[in-house]
Amino acid sequence: MPGETNRLRKKYPHLTLIYNPTFIALGNIIHNFLVPDFILIGADKKKGLPELLKIYKKICLLQPPIKILTAQEAEIAKLSLNCYITAKITYANQIGNLCYRLGIKADNILSAIGCDRRVGNLYFKAGLGYGGPCFPGITWH
Repeated sequence: MPGETNRLRKKYPHLTLIYNPTFIALGNIIHNFLVPDFILIGADKKKGLPELLKIYKKICLLQPPIKILTAQEAEIAKLSLNCYITAKITYANQIGNLCYRLGIKADNILSAIGCDRRVGNLYFKAGLGYGGPCFPGITWH
């Protein structure tokens, strides 16, 4: 969390903190690690960055965009992206609940809405809940 970053900086001023969250989806962990949409790095000092970038250059199969922010900005970016994705999943589940009550297929509705490129079809399917270290364990009723 952002406050934790500041606490660590004060306690260990001689160390370099590099925050490098990953973005993975269930069933796609290896693929998402090797072919990420982007790489997010949070660093307040340049020390250590060249080594980390070298590792990614060797590991990644493609050349994804790399966003280098401060450690605090990277933490907020990670949390913000998770909030957006969980909101999208929750919205799809609410459409699923409505369609279930009306006796119609939610997949048809969500597939149509997902054709709009501003929405897209990724993470836009009604179903069981989502969970993991980045998302709260919420289930669809």
